[in-house]
Amino acid sequence: MVKTVSLNREWNFFKGCEGAGDMIDLPHTWNAVDGQDGGNDYYRGRSLYVKRLNISEGFERYIIRFGGVNSICDVVVNGKSVCHHEGGYSWFDADITDALQSSENILEVYADNTLSDRVYPQTADFTMYGGIYRAVNLRCLKDAWFSDEIKAVTAINGRQAAVCLSLRVSGCFDDVCVSLADCSGKSVASSIISSESFIDGFCTKVLSFADVHPWNGLDDPYLYCLKAQILRNNEISDEKKLRVGFRTFCMDPDRGFILNGREYPLHGVAKHQDREGKGNAVSFADMEEDINLIIEAGFNAVRLAHYQHDQYTYNLCDEKGLVVWAEIPYISEHTEEGRENAISQMTELVNQNINHPSVVCWALSNEITAVTSPDSESLYNDHIRLNSLVHDLDPSRPTVMAHAFMLPPDNRLVSITDLISYNLYYGWYLGDVSGNASFLDRVHHMYPGTAVALSEFGADAAVKYQTANPVKGDFSEQYQALYHEKMCRIFEKRPYLWATFVWSMFDFGADARIIGEFKGFNRKGLVTADRKIRKDAFYAVKAFYSKEKFVHIASKRYVNRTEDISCITVYSNCSEVSLYNNGILIETKTSDKVFEFQLNLAAENSIEAVSGELRDSAFIRHVDKADSSYINPSAANPNNWISGLELQRPEGYFSIFDRIGEIMNSKEGESLVLEIMSKRDSDKEGIAAKVKLDRNMMARLMESMTMEEVLKAMNADSPRFVEINSMLNKIVKTEKST
Repeated sequence: MVKTVSLNREWNFFKGCEGAGDMIDLPHTWNAVDGQDGGNDYYRGRSLYVKRLNISEGFERYIIRFGGVNSICDVVVNGKSVCHHEGGYSWFDADITDALQSSENILEVYADNTLSDRVYPQTADFTMYGGIYRAVNLRCLKDAWFSDEIKAVTAINGRQAAVCLSLRVSGCFDDVCVSLADCSGKSVASSIISSESFIDGFCTKVLSFADVHPWNGLDDPYLYCLKAQILRNNEISDEKKLRVGFRTFCMDPDRGFILNGREYPLHGVAKHQDREGKGNAVSFADMEEDINLIIEAGFNAVRLAHYQHDQYTYNLCDEKGLVVWAEIPYISEHTEEGRENAISQMTELVNQNINHPSVVCWALSNEITAVTSPDSESLYNDHIRLNSLVHDLDPSRPTVMAHAFMLPPDNRLVSITDLISYNLYYGWYLGDVSGNASFLDRVHHMYPGTAVALSEFGADAAVKYQTANPVKGDFSEQYQALYHEKMCRIFEKRPYLWATFVWSMFDFGADARIIGEFKGFNRKGLVTADRKIRKDAFYAVKAFYSKEKFVHIASKRYVNRTEDISCITVYSNCSEVSLYNNGILIETKTSDKVFEFQLNLAAENSIEAVSGELRDSAFIRHVDKADSSYINPSAANPNNWISGLELQRPEGYFSIFDRIGEIMNSKEGESLVLEIMSKRDSDKEGIAAKVKLDRNMMARLMESMTMEEVLKAMNADSPRFVEINSMLNKIVKTEKST
């Protein structure tokens, strides 16, 4: 007999384990406000949750399941320690049976999000919210019960399918009945396993059947229902149900992702689990909204970054047909003391998610060389160990790492995993958007036998910043949309990419970020952190990937415009769009996803984009004076002032208009560049302050950029432009540098 009781209501919470305490319900985090207000000053420490626990008598075992506690957890019952868990993103069980005293007991849960050198993540560009931020349930057990989750590994060969079950049972029982049914409830396979077949409570069983209906991504995410029942004295003592899917897939080095024998390019997006005002303490309804928005944008894959997400999210991906990249929070910085924790978190990730047909790869780490040297023997050996562990736990799925763009493709770390993937930000942090294409092509050429992916790319945008002349670094909605347009065009010409993942679907909490007005959030999301506003980049991507027909006028929030002739951009996956202004047809165009119209502005303009029955509208006002609220005061926008600066370009001498690679060929130039980059490092905040680039790496990354572009990326002010240019004007160009 099994009884499950929710423990989510009526907890006393003591922040810092002090004070009178507050009555709260779960899920809960103590960083919902201070973890999103900027400054990297949110509370990281130990806090206490206390609950009076009423126990139903007559059961043999009592086990509490915690969905997620960040990041170190100690469970105490009636003053007796019953569980210690390290890792803030996987579920875990606490057997409290031996600590119970009566029907009323005191349950204490200590949650600690203090930085620990033995628990990952160490350093990351997101807020590490503390608390019991997922659901908590008590299982009361009697007679016989499943002592672990059922593992179901599926296989398919043509029309034949099989599922290998691993079952663990405690207690005395007669038989275990397992059955598999299709979505209509019709049984396709079943078996009765006698108790004699179990050795020390463990047994494996294979169910086979013909005429399988494959799980086929968004087109047809078909799932079967697996049911296992423990029978004792002709009664059901415990029952488990889970859904399984059958599919074949591979990542081909030239053709990309192959699902059930057909090319199925993965156009994906990454997501964090938090929300504005909630932190990680989100509801099932929040998770559903997130997945629905991802599908609305046209994505067919999701990178669940940078840690294990709630089981409900993986279930939704199974149901909806989203392909999943799964990973652990081994990110940015390696620590000698964290080896066992990385192994533990990876073991939990694989074992707890092996049943999901949506999951197609296990990621060992993310940008782990951002802070730690790629030449570290400890880092290398730990990845070798993790890679081997994953293959032992699940031989059916490949391994991957998300490499920082600073890691040279010929580094030995790149060859550890089955797949190769990079996080690239050319066109945002450095260089031009085209740099992403050349980098990926170089990796593809270097590793012709290994499938290559792009695990991150993106650009920040705040919807308040609007412009007719978007430039890199201005944080405008227009630049973010233009950036994603260009990236989608790059992918169209590169079918060898097995997956691409936009960074990211939603703005997310990153309390270390302080960039002018942007405090506490990473703004690369296609949707705002409160999920209320879809940015224009959302629709740019949707035009390329969604099958749902639509038209969308971009720059709706750019209402007050000073230009006499304004470019009206319309995103649509229709072949033809007409633009009307104040009821008059301006022009009808045929195009591919991006439609641009030149409009002579009247004083007031009510514009409408029409394609068949589809339409979208916007209002624009022509004004004499620029709206200052549209401009980001902290971002360099040289279009406004650089043309007025006195920037000399004497013949035979360097200037800010020369490329970094050429400047560094001169000893004096190299010294100046290194000095400038040192100043850049001292100005950085949060994780960026820890990222160090050596001379060779810096030259490799920035050699094609001009000093002007570097200074723009650093948000340098006009005096700095003049100062650096004057210094360069004194350095003679040598034959080598020219």
